[in-house]
Amino acid sequence: MEKKTKTYRSLVAKINWHIDEHSLLAPDYRKWYVGVSNSPRRRRKEHEDAFGFGIQHYAVFYAYTKKTASQVEDFFSKKGTAQALGSRCATEDSHWVYVYKKPLF
Repeated sequence: MEKKTKTYRSLVAKINWHIDEHSLLAPDYRKWYVGVSNSPRRRRKEHEDAFGFGIQHYAVFYAYTKKTASQVEDFFSKKGTAQALGSRCATEDSHWVYVYKKPLF
C-alpha cells in the first residue's frame, strides 16, 4: 500500500472537520460532494448553474499536486460522497480540492 503524504492526511482531516461542522448529527456523506479542479471558482459556478441556486458550505483546499488532490477525492468517494470514483476531468494543474453540501430539492 502506498504511503500517504502529510498533505493528504491534513486535507482529509480538514475536510472531515468541515463536513462534521456542517452536519446536524452524524455526517451523511451522500449529501456532500468532493471534487478536484484547476479553477475552484469556475467549478463552483458550474455546480451552482447545474442546481439552479446556491450550494451550501463550499470550501476549497490546496493540495499542491494533482496526485494528492485525486487521492483525497477518491478517499471521500469511497466514503460515499455524491460523485463517482476517480478524477474524471482533472488536468495536471488540478491542485485544488473543493467540498460542498448539495442543496435539498
